[in-house]
Amino acid sequence: MGAMICEGQLDAMFFFIDPMSPMPHDVDVKALSRLAIVYDLPFAHSPSTADFVLNGMVKERPTQYGSLHL
Repeated sequence: MGAMICEGQLDAMFFFIDPMSPMPHDVDVKALSRLAIVYDLPFAHSPSTADFVLNGMVKERPTQYGSLHL
């Protein structure tokens, strides 16, 4: 995933986490978050943020993403 971010192969990334359970891969999630920030990639950790990002993407480029039903 990190390489895909660096190579510009992603339009956005959604990584849902359960904040109430232990995260054995917390370091990896933080690394992806940092890369998303550095490469200015929309990155959502919650369903409401993902909905917001997807709606913005559809409004920005409706022909590329088609019609998404959220």
